[in-house]
Amino acid sequence: VLAGAIFNNKDDKKGQSDKHIELMTQKLGKPHHRFPDTSDTHFRSYRDAATELITYIIEYLEMMELIRWLKDNASLTNIEKNLRDTLNDLAMLTKLCAMILYQQIISHPYLQQVHGPGTENINLLDFGPFHI
Repeated sequence: VLAGAIFNNKDDKKGQSDKHIELMTQKLGKPHHRFPDTSDTHFRSYRDAATELITYIIEYLEMMELIRWLKDNASLTNIEKNLRDTLNDLAMLTKLCAMILYQQIISHPYLQQVHGPGTENINLLDFGPFHI
């Protein structure tokens, strides 16, 4: 949620949305997408954010330092400090990895089964035996 508030804030005047896209595009050498929208209530958005952070953890750690040095007073806001500390916390990184594994092993296959091709005319109640 912290990363979403910083890198994809609903208010374009807050956060680092534009800087995020610019810096990630520059670092990766190809156009980069917006950070996943964690203001959304769908759990998938949190797992997508976890995937983004773990995949590009080095880049995000470097970006936090760059954001700090680009400011006049060379400091981070409290939310930025908390994110930087989180990205350096082994326990939290382990939780992010667990979220990613859950998404890959449980969520994606399940959603493919109940929302994939051929399920357009099936009532969710018809999947009763699938959930037992």
